[in-house]
Amino acid sequence: MKKKCFFSMLAMALTIIFSSLLLTACNDEKEPDVPSGRDELSNTSWKLVSISGWGASDSADWKGEIFAFGPDGSVTEEYAGGGSEKGTYTLTDGKIKFDGINGWTNTWGSNFSYVISGDTMVLTDNLGSMGSTFNFTKL
Repeated sequence: MKKKCFFSMLAMALTIIFSSLLLTACNDEKEPDVPSGRDELSNTSWKLVSISGWGASDSADWKGEIFAFGPDGSVTEEYAGGGSEKGTYTLTDGKIKFDGINGWTNTWGSNFSYVISGDTMVLTDNLGSMGSTFNFTKL
């Protein structure tokens, strides 16, 4: 009788321990922490220093603009002459898409290829032969 009671208690203890471990393993799927930067542009600011290609003749109007990228996909375009415009951005497969930045989306389209190398960023619009290149410096 004592042996049966001992094995029953042991089986119950092992079941509780195993169940606890299993539940703990299942609960490890916690919500990911929101990182301080969701991507390589998060929490950075970039100043437009030059434009080449289509629209380059108007570059004096655009030169000096600052793009401030927030940690949550927000972006603020600060005009060289004062004022600003807020929108959002998304990065996908080497492309950046702006929403709500009307000057950029209406003039050059909303999708750009982008390359970041050190403190420089180059955006290239996707307009083919009428393409423009935008060179930025990190602030």
